[in-house]
Amino acid sequence: YRLGSQWICLVLPPVGSARSAIELLTCIGMYTGLEIFLNPKIQIQVCSAGKLNATHSALHAMKERLAPQHFEALRTLGTTIEPVKGYSRSGTQKYGADAPLNRLPDAVPPESLEGRKFARLVDRIVAGTVSDDDVAVARDTMIDWKLNHDRLSPALQNSLLSEDSLVSQNLSTAATIGLQALDMLGSRASVPAGWADQQMAQLEAMKKGQSELLLVVVTPIQKLVQAVGK
Repeated sequence: YRLGSQWICLVLPPVGSARSAIELLTCIGMYTGLEIFLNPKIQIQVCSAGKLNATHSALHAMKERLAPQHFEALRTLGTTIEPVKGYSRSGTQKYGADAPLNRLPDAVPPESLEGRKFARLVDRIVAGTVSDDDVAVARDTMIDWKLNHDRLSPALQNSLLSEDSLVSQNLSTAATIGLQALDMLGSRASVPAGWADQQMAQLEAMKKGQSELLLVVVTPIQKLVQAVGK
């Protein structure tokens, strides 16, 4: 039911929450080049009123379609990545009006809230202002990331996910390095000569976009390595 004063009406699917709706509209605006928010020419409608369970959000549904048997493993990877920024996507794929947006970069939010949370936790660890429980959370999180590639590997045979194998493997490798750094910080043991420089170089390569995705948890893991090297 488009109003006469608007030239387009966007009807959103059930997305679960206001945050999910904003993330979806941000993605639409990024890929179409439209200024969606506060645009008097664009009308926005939600197709279902009321509070919906988060599992019915559009982004969750896309992940479920990509890996129905390995949804949790894909969700774990999805919390650590973001789509590449700006117009970087147009430099790696050809996008036209009929191009399907059904790959992993289309199924993750523009910003990783989990990545931000982990970065803040690492900042406190490096500053020495954390509790033992906080350190345990960081360790458990990185153990989960380390093991996730093996859990997700069967789903990576999917033609739409096969390109994401490297970023999944990088998450596992980065988490392994982070766990080593965390153990060294806790034990105050001597660091092997050249260890920090070697790990920093390996992590730096992982910060580059892979298959239109950025592994955003690499930077805080680098901070752990740098703290060991001091």
